[in-house]
Amino acid sequence: MVHQFIAALLLSVVVPHVQEPNWGSVIRVEGYKAVANTNYGDTNGRDPFLPACAHTVDPRPMNTPNPTLSDGSNVAVSFIIGTDGRVYSVFTLNGADNDPNVQAVFRAVERWRFHPGTCNEVPVDSEGAVLFKRQ
Repeated sequence: MVHQFIAALLLSVVVPHVQEPNWGSVIRVEGYKAVANTNYGDTNGRDPFLPACAHTVDPRPMNTPNPTLSDGSNVAVSFIIGTDGRVYSVFTLNGADNDPNVQAVFRAVERWRFHPGTCNEVPVDSEGAVLFKRQ
């Protein structure tokens, strides 16, 4: 499920939020999705033992400052947004972990905070993916 979400985001199938900040030239294409089971017994990519969600709300960003990137850089990352709104398990979808731009993105994303996604008004872990572009 995570890989399908990430692929959809990077292909802009997920409705992206594109941010063009006034303070720099970093463009973000981002998407966040609450991890929830919407149908009991549906084993097509969902865990049949998770409770069904009649109503899900995707996480909402609270504080997500941009990293500083070198010219021409593209860094895509995926991560988990915990029930506490903190970011966990950040990994790169392109580039090497020791690349200075990837390290800058890791440092920035690990400090981000969100209102957590919910399933039936109960906070749940969520998936996030962001493509950073510097032009």
